[in-house]
Amino acid sequence: MTIQGMLANNIIRSAVAGRGCEWKKSAFNSGVVVLLTVQLLIVLLNGGCTPVPHSASAQAPEITGSVGSVGDGKIRFPIVYSDMDGTMLTSDGTSRPETIQAFRDYIACGGLLGLATGRIYDQVKPILEQVQPNLPVVLLSGGLVVDTSGNPAGPSSHLSLEAVRGILDVAASNQAVEGVIVHFSDKTISDRKSKRLDEFLKYAEITVQDVCDLKTCILEPLEKKEIDAPVKVLVLIKPDQADKLREQVAGAVGDSAKTMVGAPKEATVILTPTGINKAIALKQILEERGMSMSNLVAFGDSQNDVEMLSQAGVGIAMGNCHKDACKSALMVIGTNDTDAIAEVMRRIVMTEQCGTAAQ
Repeated sequence: MTIQGMLANNIIRSAVAGRGCEWKKSAFNSGVVVLLTVQLLIVLLNGGCTPVPHSASAQAPEITGSVGSVGDGKIRFPIVYSDMDGTMLTSDGTSRPETIQAFRDYIACGGLLGLATGRIYDQVKPILEQVQPNLPVVLLSGGLVVDTSGNPAGPSSHLSLEAVRGILDVAASNQAVEGVIVHFSDKTISDRKSKRLDEFLKYAEITVQDVCDLKTCILEPLEKKEIDAPVKVLVLIKPDQADKLREQVAGAVGDSAKTMVGAPKEATVILTPTGINKAIALKQILEERGMSMSNLVAFGDSQNDVEMLSQAGVGIAMGNCHKDACKSALMVIGTNDTDAIAEVMRRIVMTEQCGTAAQ
């Protein structure tokens, strides 16, 4: 068994031993930190399992090493990053008090916490005020990194003319499209006003500065190099058409940009620059702090979380996850409408000492 495997067994066993539960050691492949068994899933989601007698052999061994000693024994993992929509935010776009409190307790116990989202900064500010993270914010699915005040903390990435032309042409020819939203570094533009689009903008907390014909106000100025290219394009589509539209957009833009489907409830197709994703941005943030992705616990649900979930030490997908995100994660927990994140934070990421110290 690898060192990572032994650490994973220690962490899981420590998380369940205090609850009168039995943890049966599992084999771990190289590079894999946690293998979620049915037994642990029951612990995380239902709060219990088959009791076993308390004995010396049933007690969890002391966790040693850099992870286990973080925060004077109060936390097991030094860094947590969470997606927002479909993950820490509920289906109606609000935050759950238990999740916010768990995040704040984790920070109080010495943990480093940040948010990684497809949103722009203005959409994130209300949640930043609640969580008060102490790490940079990853925006636009990795296209921009800012500090908690919104100041750039790294370079931004822009879409190519070919990519913008491709997605706008596809959107214009598809009758199932219910709106197009184009994000620039300093403003947001949409192609129409409608009840459906207004509902989505309110849900996603997006403020649109201008509504115009996108060919006239974006594509033509781009071709003349009169404006900077956008950093992200989002197409709102009828729910049952999202995957089909993504395939059409991918065919139109080729390798010039990355396409993905947003959170299922949103029914959106997202276009971002190539060579960026949340994992790339997080690697840079962690390396600047002398850490690696193996130190990271990540929560996510969508296609733009795939790289982050697959490369994190512990990638955790929500029960409402997109199929690609589900496959990329080591754990699948409850949906974003439950307190599953808070449960994982308190039972796996933090120790009981943190709960006491944070009160």
